[in-house]
Amino acid sequence: MKKAEWHLDIEEIRKMKTIEPHSKLYVQLSKDNTLIKDHDLLSKDSILTGDKRTYIIQAGKKLGDVFNYLPHGIIDKTETGIGGTTLELDAERNSIVVQPYNYTAWSKTLHSSFSNNYKLFFYGRYTFKNKTVAKTKKISTINIVLTQDSSINAKLLEYIKDCNTNHQPAKITCVADQLQALKDCLNNIGDRFFDSFHLVLDEIDALQEQSTFREVMEDCYKIYKCHPENKRTVISATLMNFHDKVMKVEPYSKIAYDVPQPKNLYLITTTHVEEELIRQLTTLSSNTKAKIVVACNHLGYCMNVITALSKEPSTMSKVFKILCSEANKHKVKGYFDYMASNGILPGDINFITAAYFNGFDINEKYHSIIVAESAKPVLRLSPSVIYQISGRGRQGLLTNRLILKMVTDKKYTAYTLKDLVGLADDRKAIIGLIDRLKKSTNKHSVKAAEAIKNLYITGTQEYPSVCSEDEGNIVVSYLKIDSRLEQQKTHEQYQKFPLLKQALDKRFLVNPMARLHQKDDAKKTEKPDYVLLGTALLTKLEKIKRTEDFAASIKAIKKHLPHPIYPFQKMIIDVYLQACIDVSINLDKLVLHLKTLLGDRYPFQNLKLVKFYLDFFNVLAKKATILEEFHNYFTMESQCTAEKLKEKCIKFAELIQDLTESSSLQVRDIANETHKRPANIRALLTINEVKTNKTRNLKIVGYDPFGIKTATPIGASV
Repeated sequence: MKKAEWHLDIEEIRKMKTIEPHSKLYVQLSKDNTLIKDHDLLSKDSILTGDKRTYIIQAGKKLGDVFNYLPHGIIDKTETGIGGTTLELDAERNSIVVQPYNYTAWSKTLHSSFSNNYKLFFYGRYTFKNKTVAKTKKISTINIVLTQDSSINAKLLEYIKDCNTNHQPAKITCVADQLQALKDCLNNIGDRFFDSFHLVLDEIDALQEQSTFREVMEDCYKIYKCHPENKRTVISATLMNFHDKVMKVEPYSKIAYDVPQPKNLYLITTTHVEEELIRQLTTLSSNTKAKIVVACNHLGYCMNVITALSKEPSTMSKVFKILCSEANKHKVKGYFDYMASNGILPGDINFITAAYFNGFDINEKYHSIIVAESAKPVLRLSPSVIYQISGRGRQGLLTNRLILKMVTDKKYTAYTLKDLVGLADDRKAIIGLIDRLKKSTNKHSVKAAEAIKNLYITGTQEYPSVCSEDEGNIVVSYLKIDSRLEQQKTHEQYQKFPLLKQALDKRFLVNPMARLHQKDDAKKTEKPDYVLLGTALLTKLEKIKRTEDFAASIKAIKKHLPHPIYPFQKMIIDVYLQACIDVSINLDKLVLHLKTLLGDRYPFQNLKLVKFYLDFFNVLAKKATILEEFHNYFTMESQCTAEKLKEKCIKFAELIQDLTESSSLQVRDIANETHKRPANIRALLTINEVKTNKTRNLKIVGYDPFGIKTATPIGASV
């Protein structure tokens, strides 16, 4: 339809009888007002009284077989894929179901409701179109286009009018970002019309998790808590604990099968995630024609593995796809895709990130591989998330494997609930400081107020924020506290394997599986030949000059490296590429220096220092303030003790982090790495030792410690 055809007179809608306060659309609709549809599907062990109820249902049955509608309050459904959303969208009452992601909210409305054939409505600002990308394989994918659809409210009004005409309750899905706008639109139709809807927050654990980086989750949560108590439900198969006072007294319902249905999980422990994943996929692809799904929330790993598999005989002809958020589309090039509207996977080997870990259905059997690693927060998957990922296959899984790497983290700071809630006086002091700075006549102080407030609300990696803003006031966020405590529990499990194994055993039948890459002892006896492999690579690289398209030539060399590819080879390539960008670097001198490093005792660590040197002057020092401060801190011909130089490095690293707070992600990453390892700053300095009778001083004599600069004056190119 054309946009003009969506015009609808709001006064006309308001006059409709069915949305007057006494109308059917204002009351809970149901032919049978009882909660239970079929008592024969309930076990006698069920506890059906009180505010904490347990429903033991016949294994394999869906919620729609047992219930007429969802109970209000908190629902722990314990099993994925048992039809919680399906039941609510089919129940005879007005419903709003809030989903964690646009795709899932939209996909729920593609077909009419299960048994009552209700027409469903997606209140969103995305348009989705089916598109065939591989006709020979009949793969149907989704093309999602972000739109600013000003007619969304008019379409909703038209939908409400249709519901009135067809005598059906209104059934609406949306995401947290759109809930306030939806509420406003419904209340414009009729006074408190929004209150006539049963409000369901689906996958509530996802809302809790995302609250630490999406402030809109707080607004959604607030709307839920203000909604009529008997017309609101939160539901998940992997509930977190609630610490909010309102949620603590919500009615609680647990739904479980009379015969548990644990999923099989093959557990593979490793110290080399990428290599193990490559070998698992290579072996699996040689023995099956079925599709494979790799749950890996690290795009770098995904791209590296695809690059390696593209050269393997058993996988080079496979179609690789990466299903991630629209925001990361540019990072994965031509591999980016969406899940098909019919639940069919777009590729032969499909990598999914966190955007696809819950809420969507895959309607075909496949092999599942999940990647978890303790050292990287984005890969530190809780047992609950691993369970959610395993539940995406609605037809069941052919196999389910978990590749796990565990590394001890002694620096992690854990907090108690009391720590996180904090003291009211402390909050008042910080809020008072912010208010005073806001009113200052000094522009710098006013800016400081904004910076402190942002830090207090958003937090950092080291400082987890547990506050949010509510109508201009800073308040404790129990959503963020829930999330932080859950993260801490997961972190503790990843520090002690028995704890993690115990948590997995509660949801899976865990079977250990032998890893396919070389074991650690074999690795020690078969270390890469740094000199042989590194020299061969440098011989190829040194033929590339700045006069040609050096970036494309270097990438071509990287693409055709023989497998296995070692990290030090990637480091050499990155170093040479950066050096080509910086015209003050003499490429011949660089190659000579790198060849010397290959014979050292710790070649990889030394290569990282060269990379840091180039990153600093090519990226960080592009900001004039940083280069100026660098020369102030480390003045030519200045002298100091080793201890004093160490202090300077630490202070300068802190300054860099402050100066790059609002910079690009690349700049912030380098600044953060400098902050973690301030000793690396010495790799930017040429230092001589000056001895006297009493002390031993270090003298800064230059900024070319590796001897790879041209005759260009120091600092001229940076």
